[in-house]
Amino acid sequence: MNSNLITAEKFSDDLNLVGDVVDIDLEKIIECQDNGVVPIVPPIGFTKDGVMLNINADNVANFIVENINPLKYIVLNEMGGIYDEYLIKKISIVDDF
Repeated sequence: MNSNLITAEKFSDDLNLVGDVVDIDLEKIIECQDNGVVPIVPPIGFTKDGVMLNINADNVANFIVENINPLKYIVLNEMGGIYDEYLIKKISIVDDF
């Protein structure tokens, strides 16, 4: 995804280059999906002045999910597996997804 995908604003001067999502160019994400491409969206946004900000990845994902309403939303993280209270040892893409 290109670098101007996410528009962001700083939380405060105390947090240096940390911000939150103002807007995301969802058309670019939808275009990827329409072309059979899984979009990978880094949690980096830019202010209107072009300053790059680090954004909480959960906030980016939540913004996208709330505005696109995908059939599935899968998060990959450092937990080392898929959890539903307990570690799920086996999944079936056909049956479970």
